[in-house]
Parts: sequence; structure tokens; C-alpha cells
Amino acid sequence: MTAEIVVMNKSAVALSADSAATLKMEKVHKIYMVNKLFALSKRHNVGIMIYGEPELLGVPWETIIQMYRENLRTNKFRTLKEYSKDLVSFVESNKVLFPETLQKKYFQESLMVYYSQINDGILEKVESYTKKKKITKPKIKEIVEKEINEHCQKFEKQDKLPNVSSAWVTKLLKQYTATISKVKKDVFVKLPISASANAKLKKIAGFLFSKDVFRERLSGLVVAVA
Repeated sequence: MTAEIVVMNKSAVALSADSAATLKMEKVHKIYMVNKLFALSKRHNVGIMIYGEPELLGVPWETIIQMYRENLRTNKFRTLKEYSKDLVSFVESNKVLFPETLQKKYFQESLMVYYSQINDGILEKVESYTKKKKITKPKIKEIVEKEINEHCQKFEKQDKLPNVSSAWVTKLLKQYTATISKVKKDVFVKLPISASANAKLKKIAGFLFSKDVFRERLSGLVVAVA
């Protein structure tokens, strides 16, 4: 767990953060040291602290912040909100750190993990049912439909991530239509999936990147005047 503190008075702001990070492995948790507090600008008193995942799409936040600092040069903003917006814009438009191939790989892997969770739930329920009686194809289809629907409903109840528009989600799903189809085929193999369930699986693909549901796995940023 990360501990970060900001202490302010009329004269100054002090920032402090611990340096411990936890690497979760199969049976053990390994503690290692990372930097969580950085100067966002070389020339102005603006600091930034990170928490959660130390990387974004496999790129360390430390590297991202260092590159942003070089890109910022002598530019100065009036408010912290403007610094935050400029940093987000830098990340969103950076094709060197985050090329299309890397973004597609991250999308595919994330979708594969979640679809596999749904598939595991379906198989568990099918196995449980077969212990009591012989299962039929209509029953399998019913289990598949119910499991997918439950996951979709869970996502629908979650808040949307800030600054993520419906238009952006639509564009994302259109861009990765072929990837979504491939992952569905690879994960669910020959399971009977209706048109309705297919539509919900596509919605889930959009929810994965637009809903505030994996907070504990997300990276966070705190920007403050130091």
C-alpha cells in the first residue's frame, strides 16, 4: 500500500511518498523499491507523485515523466490543472512510447484475461450441473447467456472513467472489431453464443477501458506545487 502526504500552509507545500512497491507473484509478494515522487518541471516548483501500477502499458512512469519534463522545457502554466491536462495530452499523443502495435497488444491481452474469466465461470457452472444430471445444448446455451449477462450488468453499474466519452468507446470498438472477434473465438471456442450474448461481449470490451472498475490495478497521479 502506498502512503503519500501533502502538507500545506500559507508559505509552502511539502510532498512526501514512501518507496515500497509490491510485486504479486503466484504464491508470494515481493517488496522492492521505486521512486514515487518526481519534479514535473526542471524550472518550476511542480511535483508529481504516482501510486498503483508503476508502469503504463509496460513503460515506467518514471520514464514517461522524464520525457515529459524534457518536452516541457521552459513552458509554464498558471494552474496545476493545466499541467495535468498537458501531461495527459503528452501521454495520449506519444506514438514513440505507445505505438499502435503496443496499444493493440495491451487491448488484446486485457480482453483475453477478462473473457477467460467469463469462460471459466461458464465451465464451472456446466461442470457443477453435469454432476447432478445430463446436460443438454439448450441448458449450456442458457448458462452461457446468464454468465455473460451477469458480467455485463456488473459493468453497467460502475461509474464511467472521467473524460471517457461514448464516442471514444465507439471508435475503440470499431478500431478493434477484428481483435475482439479473434479473442472471442480463441477463448470461447465452440460454446453456443447467441447474437444477444455476442453484443454483450462487445459491450464488455468497451467497458473494460471506460468503466472505473479496476481501481486497485490502475496507476494514479497527484500533481502539486512544491
